Amino acid sequence: MLVVTMPDFESNKSYAESDQLQHGAEQACDLLKAIATPTRMMLLCALMMGEMTVTELCYAVGTKQSLTSHHLNRLRLSGLVATRRNEKFIYYRLADDVAKLIVGVLYERYCGNAGEDKPAAA
Repeated sequence: MLVVTMPDFESNKSYAESDQLQHGAEQACDLLKAIATPTRMMLLCALMMGEMTVTELCYAVGTKQSLTSHHLNRLRLSGLVATRRNEKFIYYRLADDVAKLIVGVLYERYCGNAGEDKPAAA
């Protein structure tokens, strides 16, 4: 469940000058930059189905291993994707509840029925 808290508008600092707001905005922008390529979005959508290896993700997305690994590393550094090693394989998964929530909304809107045209949000 997503809980939204309202800022304290009666404080001496204006809402826009709040250090917390600035920090949060920077984090949100970094996260959005991390998913702002079609390949990364497709990788995240594929991971909505569960944990996968690089080879499985290459097949699911239709990219070469080197490109897939590059994008997965960027997603891992941004905190969207986590890994675990099982013998010689590394498995990728969505990292946490925030990643699952964000990707889930995008998946439902844009990836769930890939062949369907979706109207733009109002």
